[in-house]
Amino acid sequence: MTPPTGPPAPRPPYAVGETLGLDLPAPAIVVFVKSTCPYCTASAAFYRALAAELVPLVVVSAEPEGVTRAYLRKLQVEADEVRVVTGAMVRFRVTPSIVTLDREGKVTGSWQGQLPPEQEQDVLKAVKVVR
Repeated sequence: MTPPTGPPAPRPPYAVGETLGLDLPAPAIVVFVKSTCPYCTASAAFYRALAAELVPLVVVSAEPEGVTRAYLRKLQVEADEVRVVTGAMVRFRVTPSIVTLDREGKVTGSWQGQLPPEQEQDVLKAVKVVR
């Protein structure tokens, strides 16, 4: 069965050089998910690859922490940190969304939606630059 493919992703909410305004480890990979998002679920193997990198994986969600942690367990994704955020705290509006942060906590890359393999490689390249 072919995983669902999302519609074209809108413009990412964060530009290179911006900060998220959250107290997060830096460098880091930040992934915004929702447990009912089919594109997030279809991206689980990629999240596991991100978790294997030498940069902290921080998963943020507007859902309660317990719901997000249970979802990640189901996907077999080990996050270094799980954060609950509200719409007022961040500009993420699409799940999944991924942001990479450098050692100063500034955005080095921002992606939205289920990524095709070539964009997944772009994220992994960005991660290697920040670590």
